[in-house]
Amino acid sequence: MNVFWSTYSLIVSTLLAIALLYSFYLFILKPYGYSKTIEKIKDKSLRLNPTIKFLLWTAVIIIILGFWMPFILTFGAKTSGLDFTKTGAVGDTFGGIINPFVGISASIITGLAFYVQYQANQSVTSQFENQDKQYQSDKFEKLFFEQIRLYKENVTETQIWSSHNDYITGRMTFSLWSKELPYLMTFLSFILTTLKRRNEVDNKVLFKFAYFVFYKGQEHLMSISELDLAKKFEIKTDLIKIFKEQLPLVIDAVKLYSDNRLNYSEQNLNIFKFETKEIRLPIADFTLFRSKDQWLSQYFRHIFYTVKCVAENNNLSYEDKRQYLRILRNQISNQEQVLIFYNWLGGYGSSWEEVSELKRAEKKGNYFFSDYRMIHNITNDDITNFLRLENEFIKFDFSQMLRLEDKGERDVMFDFQNADD
Repeated sequence: MNVFWSTYSLIVSTLLAIALLYSFYLFILKPYGYSKTIEKIKDKSLRLNPTIKFLLWTAVIIIILGFWMPFILTFGAKTSGLDFTKTGAVGDTFGGIINPFVGISASIITGLAFYVQYQANQSVTSQFENQDKQYQSDKFEKLFFEQIRLYKENVTETQIWSSHNDYITGRMTFSLWSKELPYLMTFLSFILTTLKRRNEVDNKVLFKFAYFVFYKGQEHLMSISELDLAKKFEIKTDLIKIFKEQLPLVIDAVKLYSDNRLNYSEQNLNIFKFETKEIRLPIADFTLFRSKDQWLSQYFRHIFYTVKCVAENNNLSYEDKRQYLRILRNQISNQEQVLIFYNWLGGYGSSWEEVSELKRAEKKGNYFFSDYRMIHNITNDDITNFLRLENEFIKFDFSQMLRLEDKGERDVMFDFQNADD
């Protein structure tokens, strides 16, 4: 009997090994060829994970062990407690002995099948997620470059009427506007200095008043009472009244000089006098201090929306956001960046950069200047000499507004900071 079982077990084990080898040849080696099969074996992404390997080998070993157990358990034992030779007929013995092993192996393989199916489902889910991310990325990129195209159209369509009976269009308008506000600051300061009341109005307050006139225009200024303006800007009523009286005079004087400058002598006809003092007039081929709300409000909204879309896109890393916004910033001239800075400082575009120290401490609000460098290219020479970029950001820890990139370079808020090193 023992010879029978040993021969049976050996034959079955050999047939099982032959079946496994033939299956490997039939389903793997034959379809792919030897070289590709070796490549797939070396490919780490196609290798089975340790859990699957362990379960497969366990099932194979239990199956092989099951075929040998009849021989082992019907072999005469020295101890009667381990003697299984009197367990009944051969069929009952074989079935009773091998069934538990087959059952255990079947359970393992069934569980393994569920596990493999689970992994396949996870892989399919991951593929769908990757496809969705790619779709969202392509959708965002299409939107981003469409926004840049619309931005260019907005710049091209911007225009002001010149004194030569034609339009000044495109980027030239932003260049002229960026110079208009500093001149207005100079004029207002000149009035205060002449009255010996310069110390009554802080530069920040004077700038906000000047930006109001610049943005809304002289006509809008005239439509508001001195009392309301005094409350709004915390400037004394009598000073507001003087500003309103003198502003039309200087506008007319600049226009007169600019229109007829070829007929004027250089010595005296480009001078504006107020009481005992005088100021040199600028040359302007368009009427100063007209409302720019029509053009700049749309321009600022569009730029702000584009930056906000990039900054709040959770599918992008910080460096990816910076890369997109570098592309956008490369389209924006220095003069436009100056106007964006003025818009923020003047109070109309306060959402560009959070100014509340409490909110900054809690990292609430937007940080489009400090975190995303949207006015990176401007310098102190580009803005009115009544302001210094350092002073506007010093309370926000200006000196710490930099990052160290992987390549080790200082990623400063303003480009001129690198030149200062």
